[in-house]
Amino acid sequence: MEAPQNADWVGIQWENAFVEPHLDDNGNNKNYYTRRYNILVSYPEEGGQPIYGNEILEVKERMMWRCDAGLIEHSSIPNKGKIPRINLSFGFLMPIKTTTKKSLL
Repeated sequence: MEAPQNADWVGIQWENAFVEPHLDDNGNNKNYYTRRYNILVSYPEEGGQPIYGNEILEVKERMMWRCDAGLIEHSSIPNKGKIPRINLSFGFLMPIKTTTKKSLL
């Protein structure tokens, strides 16, 4: 199932930009939550790491990571340098029973 809001998107963030801490909308069905698969197409010189729960994820350019975005608060470290952080994000509604903490693929 497609996520209820902001299903798929491309995020481009320049120097000093970051993702605010948030949870994604799960819609009205309490048996499902929003899961995202994120691909970092371009990565800044410094910063840009996702924060998933309270953990800073060590990711690399062209790496995919999974985010149970409707259940676990997530954000990012501010970007530093002239290279933008470009993220492709694909959102799906998943049954609650499929939840696990693992996020790096």
